[in-house]
Order: sequence, then structure tokens, then C-alpha cells
Amino acid sequence: MMFDPLNGVLLIPALAACLLAVLPGYRLTARLNMLAAFLTFATAVSLFVVEPAPGLYLLVDDLNKVFIVLTPSWPLAPAYSARVTSTTKSKLGG
Repeated sequence: MMFDPLNGVLLIPALAACLLAVLPGYRLTARLNMLAAFLTFATAVSLFVVEPAPGLYLLVDDLNKVFIVLTPSWPLAPAYSARVTSTTKSKLGG
């Protein structure tokens, strides 16, 4: 069975949301959230390489691929920025 990136873009966030709802602890869930966002982004980027077959309800054209890639990329920047900022503050003693 070939990997379908369209299913990955839909299923990775759904599974991550279920896990985030039941897991305790800020550090674990923050890392899981960042991992899920990265995996969703990587899967969305693969839409440019692997052309998904049109389905009955889902059709992905070239313009929609751009929006599909941009949507999961926005959580990555603040999550990475917060991690870098907290690491820099701890090194500076702040």
C-alpha cells in the first residue's frame, strides 16, 4: 500500500489532538505538539512530489497544495521560537 499524503495531513493532527487531550505534563505535550506539526508540515510538502488521486470529496490542485503547506507551518515558528528563547535565557542566567 502506497503512502497517501492527503490522509496523513488529515490524520496526523487528529491523532495528535487525541493524544494531547489525555496526556498530562506541559513538556511532553509541547514536544508532541511540535512533532505533530512538523510531521504534518513534512507530509504536506510531500504533496508536491506525490500527486494524490482525486477522490469523491477531496480534490487537491496546485493552488490548494500551497495553502495545505502553509496551514500546518504556522505552529512551528512560535514553538521553535519559544524553545530557542527559553534556552537562550537559561544560558544567560535570565
